[in-house]
Amino acid sequence: MPPVQPDKIRNVVVAGHGGSGKTSLVESLLHAVGATTRLGKVDDATSILDTDPEEQKRHITINMALAAFTHEGVKINLIDTPGYADFAADQRAGMRIADAAIVFVDASAGIQVGTQIAWNELEARRTPRVFLIGRLDRENADFDEVLGQLRETYGIRVVPLHVPVGEHQQLSATIDLLHGQLLKGPKDPVAE
Repeated sequence: MPPVQPDKIRNVVVAGHGGSGKTSLVESLLHAVGATTRLGKVDDATSILDTDPEEQKRHITINMALAAFTHEGVKINLIDTPGYADFAADQRAGMRIADAAIVFVDASAGIQVGTQIAWNELEARRTPRVFLIGRLDRENADFDEVLGQLRETYGIRVVPLHVPVGEHQQLSATIDLLHGQLLKGPKDPVAE
């Protein structure tokens, strides 16, 4: 990767409760943009982010990890952070350097302690952030329930930008509410 001017660098921290899917999200993003040639899996110990033997053995993130890609001339550093309180120092370190944040919420678990800790820390730092409700393909996943929890807890600032089409294993697409588009996936065309 050629040198990048500082004004063309964005640091995005991925935070949330431990085991909610943060590392898998970063792995998926890196693979989708072509930054990696294979999709690493936490449970298979093939994640490029969880490199410590203890992380691979326990299938959790213990240490903050950084992965980067370039999009339209901007280098985007994704900062994967641990979600368990035992490793909170690494999460705070990642937040300290972040320009923005993704707070990941497991659709089958809803708001958890790690979600609240991450939100409160980012709120104190006034870091721009979005919630990402993931793991929608899980059996007990409930997008509407979790969205309702987020709205009840964090107020009217919680506004969906994308909503899923289908549930669980029948999840087929998302609707981009901002642009009025049906998004079927990276290999499928965008429908109007």
